[in-house]
Amino acid sequence: MDFLLPEWLLALTITLFALDIYLATEFLSWCGIVTFASYITWRIDPAWEWKILIFILSIPVGAIFYYSLVKAIRPALYKNTLKEISEKLLEAKGTIHYVDDKPMFKWNGDELWAIDSDASFKEGQQVIVTSINDGTLTVSPIS
Repeated sequence: MDFLLPEWLLALTITLFALDIYLATEFLSWCGIVTFASYITWRIDPAWEWKILIFILSIPVGAIFYYSLVKAIRPALYKNTLKEISEKLLEAKGTIHYVDDKPMFKWNGDELWAIDSDASFKEGQQVIVTSINDGTLTVSPIS
């Protein structure tokens, strides 16, 4: 079973990176980078004196790999996801809910979306989405 450990480390690295693309947490990022460094160290299998140095040097390599992966995939994923959500949200009706003195658009039971508005709204006021720009909604009151 010992011969399969590097492959399991690589599979764990890919899984952690894939989860981090969706969840975007620092913890998963660092776990993936450390797992990648462990995989590199295990795969090269140097003398024990060199293992620590190779592990330390492979952490920046893993970070660069992770950073390039995130910069390539995450924007495309968010763009497609926001496009699908934008189609559903445009002209959707909901209510205003205040969080920390900031008005939010409450939709679909419990989803809260940031709104871009200088108008003062009342808590629970019915509004409709008129436009969406970079994930920020513009709403107007329902007459």
